[in-house]
Amino acid sequence: MTSCSRPRSRSERRGLARLVRAAGAYLLSGTLLLSFARGAAAQAAPEHTTYLLVASTGVPVTDVSLADAARMLLGERRFWSSGTPIVVLMPPVDSPARRFLLERLFHMTEQAYRRHTLEQLYRGEIEYAPKVVASHEEALAFLAASHGALSIVPSNSTLPAGARALRIDGRASDAPGYALVR
Repeated sequence: MTSCSRPRSRSERRGLARLVRAAGAYLLSGTLLLSFARGAAAQAAPEHTTYLLVASTGVPVTDVSLADAARMLLGERRFWSSGTPIVVLMPPVDSPARRFLLERLFHMTEQAYRRHTLEQLYRGEIEYAPKVVASHEEALAFLAASHGALSIVPSNSTLPAGARALRIDGRASDAPGYALVR
């Protein structure tokens, strides 16, 4: 069997060359985007970060279960055992603390969390959406100055007078098996 291989015309050669250049450009841009994404992910997510569940000192509890902490931060549990309203302070959008809450405690995306909050407002289960603070320093200042406030902050934060860390499932933040570790 013989194959007929005619010489390629000039326009066919140009078209093939363009195709090869385009494929190379796409491969190069894809490789660059992938490497940038990996670098950004490595910078955005530190390996081990421990978070504290912090409350005002007037709060009558010192230990909560992980499920109860999630219910309080989601607005599903609205009062402390003493009857004091729970004032939830959420970390800023796109902060590592907020991503931790959404992924590990709430098992939701940002969009699902917003929808959950809007549904609670619509049904009258909460009177207002949780306050979003600009930083963990602002959250700690608000906690120290108010009664019944609750938030999550990195464990390397200095707690002011008027704020204290709550134990999760009987464990302090430095104990093995502590739940709020990324």
